[in-house]
Amino acid sequence: WGKPAAALLGALQAQLDYGVAAIGGKDSMSGSFESLDVPPTLVSFAVAIGSTGTILSPEFKHSGSRVALLSPVYRADGLPEAASERQLLEQVYALIAKKQVFAAYTPGAGGVLEAVFKMCLGNGLGFAFSDAVSEDDLFSPRLGAFVLELAPGFEAGELLGQTTATRVLTWRGERAELSELETAYDATL
Repeated sequence: WGKPAAALLGALQAQLDYGVAAIGGKDSMSGSFESLDVPPTLVSFAVAIGSTGTILSPEFKHSGSRVALLSPVYRADGLPEAASERQLLEQVYALIAKKQVFAAYTPGAGGVLEAVFKMCLGNGLGFAFSDAVSEDDLFSPRLGAFVLELAPGFEAGELLGQTTATRVLTWRGERAELSELETAYDATL
C-alpha cells in the first residue's frame, strides 16, 4: 500500500500547492494485465475555463521569430518550486493575453530540443539555436518550463534561437534535416 498512498499524498500536495482540485482520476495498482506488467499509475484530471483568445497551439507560426525559454525555479529533486511555477503560469498567461506569444509548448523529460523539434513539425519550419545554448540546455528535462515563439519586438526569458524557413535544425554548426527526423519519429509510432 506504500506506492498508492505515496501517489495520493503527492496528488494532494500538488492540489494544495497550486490551489486547484482534481475532478476525477484513475489508478492502476494491480500490477499486471495479461502478459504485460503495469507499473503503479495514478492519473488525475481537472478542467479550466478561459477565453478562446488565450488558447494557443504549439506549432511555430512564422519564420524569423525569436524563441525563448521561460523556466521556474527548481527544487533539488528537479521538480519546479510551486510558488515559482504559479508565478510563471501567470506570466505566460499575461504574455499570451497581450498577444505577445504566437506559440507555446511545455518541454518534458526530452528537454528543449524535443520541444523545439515538435514545434517545428506543424508548419514545416526549421530552427537555428543560439550559440549560447549548451548541450546540457538542449537535453536537460525542463518540467514546468515553457518554450515560447515571441511576437516581433518582444523579449522574455532566455533566448533559444529563431525559427527559419528551411526545414533544418541547426546548433553550433551541426545540422539535422527535419524531414529525416520526422520520418524516424513517425516510424516508431
